[in-house]
Amino acid sequence: MAKKRKLNNFKFNVKNTFFISLIVIGFALLILNMALEAIYFKLIGFLLAYLGGLFYFLFNEKGNYKKSWRFLKESKNYVLFTVVLFLGFMIIGFLYQPNSLIEAIKSIIQELLEKTKDLNFLEMLWFIFNNNASVSFFSIILGFFFSIFPAVSIAFNGYVIGFILERSVLADGLGVLWKLAPHGIFELPAIFISIALGIKFGTFIFSKSPDKTFKFYLKNSMRIFVFVVVPLLIIAAVIETGLIFLVE
Repeated sequence: MAKKRKLNNFKFNVKNTFFISLIVIGFALLILNMALEAIYFKLIGFLLAYLGGLFYFLFNEKGNYKKSWRFLKESKNYVLFTVVLFLGFMIIGFLYQPNSLIEAIKSIIQELLEKTKDLNFLEMLWFIFNNNASVSFFSIILGFFFSIFPAVSIAFNGYVIGFILERSVLADGLGVLWKLAPHGIFELPAIFISIALGIKFGTFIFSKSPDKTFKFYLKNSMRIFVFVVVPLLIIAAVIETGLIFLVE
């Protein structure tokens, strides 16, 4: 019996070491990509890191979707706060646009247009997904620092979207809102969830057992990122890319 338990523990450790190795190698390639700017390093790095996380949960946990949904229900107040913060800054962006911010936002938009103007379908798909997945992931992880990054991120994005909506309505009328709506059906829920989890993550320090709460929040947030956020962002990227090329 003892030998069997040891063998099972050995198999468990070997599997987890392999999964964690995939994650580490994936992140190493992502970091290397920052220096070399090689798209394949980033793509392979993300796939390895994602598969490592996916297999870790599949082989070590049961009922991952149920656990994800339960943690989301427990985090509903953070999700609501995130949506309200986003809508608030979107309204501000729609109504209030000082010249200094207008020029800064125009510069950001112009830079994005330059980066994407010659991309084919698959390259555009990866560009959109990669941007959204990066924002989602770092919003969760960097929420560790008192929730500052995710809160600032959603406020900034809300303001920029409000700015774009105002310019679009001025140019094409209110009807343009219906054309823009499909872009956010899957993307916005994924972003809202990630931001909410990041904000919640930053509150672990105020709990009675910070170390246990830290592990619990991080594990469940990563589970939701793997099983909920990434699939939503893949669907969103396919829809958005399709709409972009359909319009062209």
